[in-house]
Amino acid sequence: MGPYPRTSHGKRFLLVVIDLFTRWVEAFLLGNSEAPTLICTLEKEVFSRWGYPQHLLSDNGPQFTSQIWKEAAQKWEIQLWTTPIYHPQANPTERRNQEIKKGLRLRLEQSRHRTWDRYIPEILFNLRRRQNAATGRTPAEVLLGKNLQRPGDWRLRNTHDHKEEDRQPYQQEAQVQQQRYQKRYKGEIKPPTYQPGDWVYLREHPLSNAAEGFNAGFAPRQSGPYQILTHLSGGTFTIAKRGQAIKVHEKLLRPDHHEPVGVDHEAEKPVEESSKVEEILMNRTHDANHGRSEGSSAREEDNAIHRYC
Repeated sequence: MGPYPRTSHGKRFLLVVIDLFTRWVEAFLLGNSEAPTLICTLEKEVFSRWGYPQHLLSDNGPQFTSQIWKEAAQKWEIQLWTTPIYHPQANPTERRNQEIKKGLRLRLEQSRHRTWDRYIPEILFNLRRRQNAATGRTPAEVLLGKNLQRPGDWRLRNTHDHKEEDRQPYQQEAQVQQQRYQKRYKGEIKPPTYQPGDWVYLREHPLSNAAEGFNAGFAPRQSGPYQILTHLSGGTFTIAKRGQAIKVHEKLLRPDHHEPVGVDHEAEKPVEESSKVEEILMNRTHDANHGRSEGSSAREEDNAIHRYC
């Protein structure tokens, strides 16, 4: 996610990682979004804590299609998957991205967008202890066997040790929910029909201003409510907005009792292929022992990826 206004610590990007089964979310503040930085972050913060996955799903950003990234995945023995181009809904992480942005919008003021990094831990805490519709449990319960305690939750509670057989109901419920979502995106759930006199929210498209430290991703995504004046034709309506009658399409409208849903398409900077993956993953500490055996050299080469950074 990003680029966002530069924080006092020089951070402009957010790397979001989610475990697809438990829905556990991790997010890491980064100064850039280049492949070497992502490789180092995954190695230090994710794989060292949770282990190496069999598959890794990402979008088609240049850092995820670079040769450096592919070589790192080969060393990790991870199979890379990418989502279809221009279809971010296929990436389950996109939903969490939107929820993180929503949490930031609720906590930020327009003049304080450079402090967005302060609120990431709080947002992650709430996501990890919120019940997921697919599993019926919170990510913390599925992964850790118990929910995360909030301040003041000091009383001991009986916790259930979730074994492998306990996960089967979660998988079955996830399949049911997936079928429901597929029906929705196939158009079986019709959009709302508006009539003159209805109150609606209008989808806004603010523009970022780097000079003022303003990022459109943190701005409110809707304004209103406004009243529909007339139905012109097809999906076009006029609404009363700040004393003026403006013409809008129904795709930009949401009922006043619903929250608007949208997907951000944020461009990433291109990644320079100037360094090999071995240089990225190498240990920066000089090895004084030049008389290593061939066997030990092979083992250290295999483990070089673990000793970077």
